[in-house]
Amino acid sequence: MFRRLLFAAALLLAGGVAQADCSGPVLRVADGDSLHVSCDGQDTTVRLQGIDAPEWRQAYGRRAKKELAALVEGRELRLLGSEIDSYGRLLATAWLGDLNINREMARRGYAWAYRRYLHDPALLDDEAQARQQRLGLWADPQPVPPWEFRPPPWKRRQTLH
Repeated sequence: MFRRLLFAAALLLAGGVAQADCSGPVLRVADGDSLHVSCDGQDTTVRLQGIDAPEWRQAYGRRAKKELAALVEGRELRLLGSEIDSYGRLLATAWLGDLNINREMARRGYAWAYRRYLHDPALLDDEAQARQQRLGLWADPQPVPPWEFRPPPWKRRQTLH
């Protein structure tokens, strides 16, 4: 935990623009767009940049987690990121060899292109293709985006550690 905070602080002190380029095995998958990677020996919490997967209690949330786990669990990823979010997670693009995992989750229909934080416009094409083929969550005639499902920040319960 302390190392993760130091890593986050280092990026923030650098103006949030220092490039994080690290590799390591996936330790565990938290949900459809978050995972823990042993990034150069440090347990690093990673948020897949540019996508938003269904929440755990939301329709397709558990399936999105299983899909991401099937792709990456126990495998070696390369992370490219340059920002730390408000939860202390590294925002990154995850690569499994030549496979962009962020885009793959959108292509398989288990994540939306997160328009609010979109840096890779190709994610919009990936989402549109999955929607057209009714893959994953797009099998639902009216899927609810996670940003509409989540309670607004002022209604979220704060936990003390």
